[in-house]
Amino acid sequence: MPRPLAVHDGAPPVVAHLILSWLYTGLRVRQKCVGRCHLLLKVIVGLMPLAIWPEVTLAQGGTYFIQGKPVSYQVYQGATLVNEGLALLRANRNQEAADKLSQAVKLAPDLAEAHNNLGLALAKLGRLPEAVEQLKQAVALSPDLAATWLSMGGLYQSSGKLDEAIKAYREFLNRFPNHSEAPKIANLVKGLEAESRRQQAAGQSTNGQQLSLSAAAAGDDYLAEVTSQGVLRWPARRIPLRVYVRPGQSVPGFRPAFLSILNQAFEDWARASDGRVSFVFVSDPNKAEIECSWTNDPGQLANSAESAETRVFTDREGIAKGTIKLLTVPLSAELPLTDNRARLICLHEIGHVLGLAGHTKNPADIMFYSSSFVDEWRVLTQRDSNTVIRLYSSE
Repeated sequence: MPRPLAVHDGAPPVVAHLILSWLYTGLRVRQKCVGRCHLLLKVIVGLMPLAIWPEVTLAQGGTYFIQGKPVSYQVYQGATLVNEGLALLRANRNQEAADKLSQAVKLAPDLAEAHNNLGLALAKLGRLPEAVEQLKQAVALSPDLAATWLSMGGLYQSSGKLDEAIKAYREFLNRFPNHSEAPKIANLVKGLEAESRRQQAAGQSTNGQQLSLSAAAAGDDYLAEVTSQGVLRWPARRIPLRVYVRPGQSVPGFRPAFLSILNQAFEDWARASDGRVSFVFVSDPNKAEIECSWTNDPGQLANSAESAETRVFTDREGIAKGTIKLLTVPLSAELPLTDNRARLICLHEIGHVLGLAGHTKNPADIMFYSSSFVDEWRVLTQRDSNTVIRLYSSE
């Protein structure tokens, strides 16, 4: 783990780690007796930037220390502002956090943790280039701060810069091979490398089902990217698709807003498809083609670091059944499951259950392969719409 930074001035130390979750999704195919079950598996890696809290001790002569080294009162003030900024980040008050951490950097420009946390605040505001610069400064000041290498990898990943992300993660692995997160990061690197290969092969069908040339020329979309392992879709005779949503009131962390967010996400995809796909909500799971459920236990998902899991079952006609399981709690306290994040997850998972099995390299697409620092209300873009329309216009 990164070493804790303590500012000595008398109370017991309180050391916190800011954990941000990033999403990478791959596709596994498993044979089932009824056809094929396609498991759309989320592998979410925790990014652990270090957050510091001052251990307030009045030293002899009024001297303050950080990691046992004497510092000026000004640097101590900067460290205190870092703590205040962390509290604001956890409360999702990101602009206030950035303002506070900017002051910290001015007071303590050589404090790597101040630059690190300011980078996180800027990233959550969508100011990614500035965020990367702050992280670079943190690394220059303290190359042994493992959290910063993880944060940098995450920022590059969320920006669609796969090569840079892989490089930052590999640097982390080289420097900290015994870190508790090293096995997870090693798996993430493998996944990102696989994503890179998939992007290079985008547009090549692997199951013999080809899209027409006229469809290929239709507008700006990303269908080739998300169907590189084969085209999957619901047959027209099964539309409207019947959806059953299991009650979530008894699941810890569930909020009534989640249900309305999920329902709205289905409606938005139907509207984006220009009527080619539609949904009807039913009260009997036995009559549903799509079943949605809730859990507060990541261990119930195929990977315990997931925020959601989608499976689609196919037969000779195409997709025959789909399931979506959604986590009701955040994977970290510092990245709360806000309505905005819940909506992004719902839109992404419904895209999968409709047959958009792969991912894109464009951060603006709802099927982008990574999650985002930015907590904002997402809408389906024209590219998202063009893609689902093309998928269901090519039968």
